[in-house]
Amino acid sequence: MKQYFIIFSLIVTSIFSLSSCNDDNNSIRTTAFTLTTENPKDLTDPSVSNLTASFKNINTGRTTTSNAFSGNQLEVELTEGIYHITIEGNVKYSFEEQEMNTKIKGYKESVNITGETASSSLTLFLSQELSDFVIAEIFFTGTTTPEGKQYDGDKFIKIYNNSDTVLYADGLSVLVSEFLTVTKQDYTPDIMSKAMAVSAIITIPGDGTVYPVQPGESIIIADNGIDHREANSQSFDLSKADFEIFYDETNDIDNPAVTNIKTPYDRFLFHNRGSKSMALARIPNIEEYVLDSVNMYHYEYTFVFGEHVIPMDGDCLQVPNEYIIDAVNMTIPAEFQWIVTSPSLDMGWTHCGEIDKDQNRYNKSVRRKVLPTTVNGIEKLQDTNNSTLDFEADAVPSLAK
Repeated sequence: MKQYFIIFSLIVTSIFSLSSCNDDNNSIRTTAFTLTTENPKDLTDPSVSNLTASFKNINTGRTTTSNAFSGNQLEVELTEGIYHITIEGNVKYSFEEQEMNTKIKGYKESVNITGETASSSLTLFLSQELSDFVIAEIFFTGTTTPEGKQYDGDKFIKIYNNSDTVLYADGLSVLVSEFLTVTKQDYTPDIMSKAMAVSAIITIPGDGTVYPVQPGESIIIADNGIDHREANSQSFDLSKADFEIFYDETNDIDNPAVTNIKTPYDRFLFHNRGSKSMALARIPNIEEYVLDSVNMYHYEYTFVFGEHVIPMDGDCLQVPNEYIIDAVNMTIPAEFQWIVTSPSLDMGWTHCGEIDKDQNRYNKSVRRKVLPTTVNGIEKLQDTNNSTLDFEADAVPSLAK
């Protein structure tokens, strides 16, 4: 009798297990999703081909890809969720009686895909893959002392000549975003497709012939251009940096052996958790540009906290996307909400650490990847305008021993 009871118990358990599995399967809902692409405006006779779309579920991290486009539409089955959508392909179009061939891309964040059917549209843009200066590395986290305390002042940015010719760094500006990648608001007017909202700028001095950079060489801009190892054995020697940021109005350290860099707009701040983005730009007549009120951006948004709804506004500088030659979005993965540049400049992001105030982020940088082959013996850095692909996150800083 006992044996029959055991067998009966096993059968009942199996039935409940199967029922549980079926319930789990039924709880996974899918959506028949239709994506419609729109070509960039002002293109003459565009012909788009080889489109591939990637759908990244931000809840699960799972990515679904498809190239089954029919004209400008794609139908794909997706599990319900919130997705970041990325598209890459090729486009032919006419320009001044010439046939142009280039890459085309698209990007859309936080698309809520639910229900039996859903749809969304996405405007494509030309990929601006230039052979110029690129941001090779940003060390924004700072180091720690042997005792585990945070050490400040040894942050730096490395800029690399990724072209085949000598480039002059004179007048090159580093921009810092006004907005945070971990806080998304509906800022109006929305200028992102045309310009970058900027909180700070630093600009390399010179008249255009002072600071040549050979192909495959780099320059370093230090927060403080001193040998930080004297105060912290786990830091770097930045006394041989090409430039240092110096603020006249403060008791900032000034190393006479390192050229001071100009700060024409506000103070240059490294966000040590990586919630702001950076870019390189060539801004004509920078001193005049920052003083001209027409280049200011007044924005408004509504701050919502619980039951409180508060109208907010702010002012900052705006820099046209045409002036920007490279951009890198940075964020905190667990807190990421959006990129704060046009996706035509950068459609991804990189990071140090995983969560807010992550103690593991210190002593790490973000470094651009090196391509496996050289050109005329010169290393080339990867530059697809997608920092998720182009950068090594949580990297060992290049100046570390």
